[in-house]
Amino acid sequence: YSSSLQDVNLNYGLSTQLNNIHFVSNIFNPVLDEEGGNFIAKSLPYKFDTFDITKDILRLPEKLRAMKGFAGRIWGFSENKMFKIEPNALYVEDSSDGIGCVHHKSIVVTPLGMFWADKSNIYWHNGQSISPIGEAIKAGSTYSWDKVEFEGSGGDELDTSAEVEVDTTNHCQPVIAVWSSKFQSVFFMFKLDSDNYHYAQMFHVPTKRWEVVKLNGGLGKIIGAAEGPDGYIHYWTNENDSATTGQKMYKLAANTGSRRAYHWHSKEITIETPDQDKHFHNIKLIGTNTDLSGNIVFKLDGSSITESFEAEGSNGKYTLPFGSRKGKNLKIEMTNITGTNEIDSIGITFRRKRAK
Repeated sequence: YSSSLQDVNLNYGLSTQLNNIHFVSNIFNPVLDEEGGNFIAKSLPYKFDTFDITKDILRLPEKLRAMKGFAGRIWGFSENKMFKIEPNALYVEDSSDGIGCVHHKSIVVTPLGMFWADKSNIYWHNGQSISPIGEAIKAGSTYSWDKVEFEGSGGDELDTSAEVEVDTTNHCQPVIAVWSSKFQSVFFMFKLDSDNYHYAQMFHVPTKRWEVVKLNGGLGKIIGAAEGPDGYIHYWTNENDSATTGQKMYKLAANTGSRRAYHWHSKEITIETPDQDKHFHNIKLIGTNTDLSGNIVFKLDGSSITESFEAEGSNGKYTLPFGSRKGKNLKIEMTNITGTNEIDSIGITFRRKRAK
């Protein structure tokens, strides 16, 4: 490294590694003065604490919020822009407007790709291409992405000390992305604006399906999360209430003997013909023969239909009344289903009506 450097160490806010080289950003160093936030520096190979900022440095037009090494490249994110950086010559290979990352905790690299979140969507890079995967949860429900509280009530930023302070209601909660190999899922932990409690949107990668999980920990801030050696997710909180003050650690989904009640709403099921009338005869729940009529609503073209229940072995069949079976689409809404009722799949018996 250059003999003119008086200090080869850097203070930094972001870091990642690739090819046994340490890459850092949001830098503080006397040589860079106050502009270090817009630079990426890389260390000498195998020497993670030694930097030569006279040559191994890249200036970006915006300060980064997150940075990861993935698929042979360094990926940097500001609030609304993504930079693809060649790590050897250290130059910007490509950039994309409109895709950012909300926080350095909101991105995770997994065996199935890189996942991250900004304020408008969630994204998946599978090593070949980038796909927005959050369209199904962007709006329309209590837990949709537009209901997430990204900043505290005082407008505190996610990159300040508010990130780790103890505050029961108005704290600033970063979205935290974490991978679980046991569930083959990525969890995005967040604080809901309406009740100040914490939840996780779970994306099951093999089926590309979203689920919502309510997290333990009361009103305390979630400080971080990581996958344990058993494949379960462990997360820790700062809590300050009448029962607990200080940090606690939780293991997500570890209590298999006691399961919470759950909710599930289907989309409008059109059987690929949204403009054609169908004759819906019955709906069968595979896996439970418990009568769940009080917790299930069947809707044809938006109108609720009263059904009759019949147990068939280990399954349950819900038959729609004659005269109320015609509709272009069917929607199923399950509310507060007891956790012991496991539904493996749903079958629908129907026939298409002839066009007049």
